[in-house]
Amino acid sequence: MKIHNVVEARWKPVQGLLDLSDVQLEDLMLLRHLFLTRRHMLKMKRLAQMASTDERTSHPIDNVSQTSDLASQLRDNAVEDHDALCIVTRALYCGVCISLL
Repeated sequence: MKIHNVVEARWKPVQGLLDLSDVQLEDLMLLRHLFLTRRHMLKMKRLAQMASTDERTSHPIDNVSQTSDLASQLRDNAVEDHDALCIVTRALYCGVCISLL
């Protein structure tokens, strides 16, 4: 668990500043895990979408159509990514850290 120790070391100053309880820390770490998992899933989806651009057709009109579809898919992915950040931010401020306000 070398990576876990690095993460723990990075979070120690934050824990000290926020003075979170053990339950709040558990909630924060769970929220972090959920957020990173969602971001990873969206990244993998983006990579798969980008890999599909390698399959080009010979007709230029088809390429424009494919590029337009890809741009739409990537925009939707970016919206999902932003929504995930908003949800996590709201959960952090309205849930985990509510006692700090």
